[in-house]
Amino acid sequence: MLNSALTHSWNVAANFVLVTRLLLIALIFAGTLSSFAHEGDKKKTFSGTVIEQGTQEELTGVRVQVVGTDQIVYTDKDGHFEISGTNGSDVTLKFSFVSFEDQEQTISLKADEAVVELLPR
Repeated sequence: MLNSALTHSWNVAANFVLVTRLLLIALIFAGTLSSFAHEGDKKKTFSGTVIEQGTQEELTGVRVQVVGTDQIVYTDKDGHFEISGTNGSDVTLKFSFVSFEDQEQTISLKADEAVVELLPR
């Protein structure tokens, strides 16, 4: 009888260890899958330069907006802009500047830097 009770206790303990290990493996696996699923959701920083079509001069103070959001930046004295917090593989930007045609352009976030040419009115 005592031997039977010890065997039963040993089986319960062994099953507990086995279930605990399986649960730990499942949690690690789920965490790995979750990190792969969110790989495309990583926020990216994108930059570019806005120039005048024809003269190729950098334009200072151009309004650059991520279409569909309220995120707006302006080009610096060298015509350079930088937008943070974008995700996906492409972004559509709207460029606005006095005496120039407004322009929307879809740009790949895989590119190192975009050069956008605005056409004077």
